[in-house]
Amino acid sequence: MAQWSLYVDESGRFDSSRSGVVGGLLVPARADELSLAPAHQPENCVLRRRFGEIWGPAPFPPHAALYNDPVGQVLLAGIRITDATNWEARVNMMPDGRHKGARRAAARPALALLEQTAFAERLATLSDGTKPSLTHDDVRDARAALRSAGLSAEALGTLEDVTVKQRNEMHSLVRRALERVPGSRVLLVRSVEHDGDGIGELIEGTQLIRDRYVEVLELLVERALRVLSPGDSLDLHVLTRNVEFMFGASAGAGGGAGNGVPVRGSLGAQVLRSLVEAVQARIGTAVRVSVGSVRHFRDTPQLSESLHPFLVFADWVATTFRLVLLNRRSSLAELERQLEATCLPFGAARAPILSPSLGELPLTAASGPAAQRIAASLNGQQFLPPAPTRPTWVVEQCAAWVGAKGGAA
Repeated sequence: MAQWSLYVDESGRFDSSRSGVVGGLLVPARADELSLAPAHQPENCVLRRRFGEIWGPAPFPPHAALYNDPVGQVLLAGIRITDATNWEARVNMMPDGRHKGARRAAARPALALLEQTAFAERLATLSDGTKPSLTHDDVRDARAALRSAGLSAEALGTLEDVTVKQRNEMHSLVRRALERVPGSRVLLVRSVEHDGDGIGELIEGTQLIRDRYVEVLELLVERALRVLSPGDSLDLHVLTRNVEFMFGASAGAGGGAGNGVPVRGSLGAQVLRSLVEAVQARIGTAVRVSVGSVRHFRDTPQLSESLHPFLVFADWVATTFRLVLLNRRSSLAELERQLEATCLPFGAARAPILSPSLGELPLTAASGPAAQRIAASLNGQQFLPPAPTRPTWVVEQCAAWVGAKGGAA
């Protein structure tokens, strides 16, 4: 019997016109063993200090989509924390890192331009520490303002040089952290546009309505559970997002939306637990699963709740590899080599599948036709749904799973 932790986050859009990705870090250790800090002293966490060395000074946690962006680096360079800054912002500020001087020097031309644009008011709230946490809108609006103001290619290149150094250090930190726990695996599941079979239906045994995000989260949880042995224990930690519930619907209802009232809100621990139980019932596993946390991507010091560093890694992995998984022509082998060349330990994207016993198979997956064909094969159906036709890596991972079960590849 082994103890595992699974850290999950998503990246991108999950509507029919975009492809989102859910990433999971499956690690054979407890959360407290991975934090590398006493439970009562989260500020002493080794990994949090490493984040500060790479990204500081900046608010914790480092959001990959914002911090791994030259324009995001401009805005971080504009943040000033003073004695007048509110307590929460000061507590969440990472100390000065290795790139502080280079970032500020590279950002000066862009900051000077932003002060002459409509973004100046928001920049002022960053500069005085009033609202120092960046948003996607901030980066989008600042980029548009800099484009209109005519930021030079040379200035943008200097910013990119700093960002590349930070990016590479973060990649290295992720790899070292996962290598420190031998047997760690990385799961990546891409949302694929398809005819919507099951989308909008109430998931049996839950009050959760299946959308394209939930569909992918289900698949990731299933893949993770198939890696574990009967009797193993799994703590699940998920960075939440908005989903749709059917309030007042019978938990046992199957198919359709039931007679309840649809409500949209954050995925919480109780609903996530019911989703996990539905997956367990479907695949028949004896793994003991507990929902360790369902959190927003932020610290809440006023509640003494500290974001686990491996959730920061989950955000980084999902965001980093979303565009990689959109490659239509990459073979599965090429994709896995690229993952390992970026920040994953060798072999982390594959694992022995124990439920049922299928040997070592890829953990990079996709929803839609590939998932439907694999599910039919694992259920022992004689006639399988049509195989996917694209992208190449999706076709190949599907063939590997179906072939391992003895079905037609």
